[in-house]
Amino acid sequence: MRLWENNAQEGGERMHGYRLVQEQRQKLAMTAELKQSIHMLALSGDELSQYLREQAADNPVLDIEERRDGFVCGERVVSSGRHGNGFPDAAEAEETLERKLLAQLRLQPLPPALYRAAAYMAGNLTDAGYLGVGLDEVSSACGVDPTVAEAALGHLQALDPAGVGARDLRECLLIQMSRDTACDRYAREVADRYLSELAHGRLEQIAAALGITRARLTETCAYIRTLEPRPCFSLSAAEPAYIVPDAAIEGDADDFAVRMNEGSVPKLSLNEEYCRLTKGNESSELGLFLSDRVKSARWVLRSLRMREQTLARVIRTIIEEQPLFLKEGVKGLKPMSMADVSEKLGVHESTVSRAVHEKYVLTPNGVFPLKFFFSAGLATSDGGLISARTVKLRIGQLIEAENKSRPLSDRQIAAALAEERIRVSRRTVAKYRDELKIMPSSSRKIIG
Repeated sequence: MRLWENNAQEGGERMHGYRLVQEQRQKLAMTAELKQSIHMLALSGDELSQYLREQAADNPVLDIEERRDGFVCGERVVSSGRHGNGFPDAAEAEETLERKLLAQLRLQPLPPALYRAAAYMAGNLTDAGYLGVGLDEVSSACGVDPTVAEAALGHLQALDPAGVGARDLRECLLIQMSRDTACDRYAREVADRYLSELAHGRLEQIAAALGITRARLTETCAYIRTLEPRPCFSLSAAEPAYIVPDAAIEGDADDFAVRMNEGSVPKLSLNEEYCRLTKGNESSELGLFLSDRVKSARWVLRSLRMREQTLARVIRTIIEEQPLFLKEGVKGLKPMSMADVSEKLGVHESTVSRAVHEKYVLTPNGVFPLKFFFSAGLATSDGGLISARTVKLRIGQLIEAENKSRPLSDRQIAAALAEERIRVSRRTVAKYRDELKIMPSSSRKIIG
């Protein structure tokens, strides 16, 4: 019912009034429970576990039980080997790069200010061993003079491994050369002045500038390749990363089953004692409170079941739409969109999007995010379609098998794909190569 202003004109005077008008409208109202279900569907396994713990902490009617009967996959190795708690053994993290450098610094009789600046820089190195802060920041953070910061950097760069604390590739190579008594005669000058030309394969230009033959320069380049551009990369200890799959695919393409990883999230149940207290006390303050909590707890449990059912249906449909994946792996993927899955399931595309968000599945070919199975299609010369991921895989294979002294250009890769009836432009090849984190041909060329 709405209130309308009614204007009338009588005897030259304007009269103002109001009248009531009743209207009927339809609009979609989203309840708090529906919002909760949608929210839980979009959560990853870890986020859902945390959310359920929060719900159990806020609702005394919910009992929570941590479970360790699921399956967990390492970052690289998929293993079902478990010891008691359901998780594979994880090696303890090794001593960090910072600790190794600090141990070396303590053996040097450095003044407090110098040690403080050097220790600060040791804690601000990249995984590759490069200095990640400027000397101005070091001076400001440690309260030392810029000359002290410069001297501290010299002490840091004198530590092992050679090249640690460098500010760029040029400095890293020069530090390593300064410690090598068998350093090539022309290597220092090439690293100091011609790194850019070397990266682009301009050997004739460098040889002419140095006044040496190309063959002699090739020897220098061979020596430079023996140096380590990332001196500390192997020493940086990273914590083991694990992926908890939401489901596992068992069997083959002709007869497969989807097994949900129920142990990946805590087990929730209703507290029977509190449920009994609600009976016969509906009108009391305690009864009203517990009734509300029971209703809320039951909706959480229902939303949890709906999430599992929806996720299982989505995963099953994905595998049904990608039957060759179980047989051939990534190269067996075909183009597929979320709209294809939503149409087959009879749900909105946003439901599928939420269901696959940050979810993983364990397959005979390894662990994959569910979004991995969705990719655009590229046309083939015979009128068919091929998955963009399959094309990326083929590009990687062509580059891996190329002659390193004469690497394939993006145009040559496009021509090679055309021979396989895959029609892609040079620009598309460049785009996919960048997504694969592969350098262009000029930077992949190995001299000598």
